[in-house]
Amino acid sequence: MTVTLHIADDLLAQARHLAGNQNRSLSALVEDILRRELVSPASVAPRPATWMDAFSGDDDDEFLDRDLPLPDRKTMRAREVNFED
Repeated sequence: MTVTLHIADDLLAQARHLAGNQNRSLSALVEDILRRELVSPASVAPRPATWMDAFSGDDDDEFLDRDLPLPDRKTMRAREVNFED
């Protein structure tokens, strides 16, 4: 089947170079890449539904179980910032 695609020039140049190095046609290279990406979607990790899911971590995550020392804000001094050079 013949299909027309619009591909960025730099990406197309890289694909042609890769196909040439592998002694394959550009069509064969693109078909192989599509097969790998479309045939095994289970190998791709599912995307989290929300940002909370993305950063909540697992219950077994030892990083999240650590008690990290937080500075006491009442004892912290304000820093002076000079924006002039």
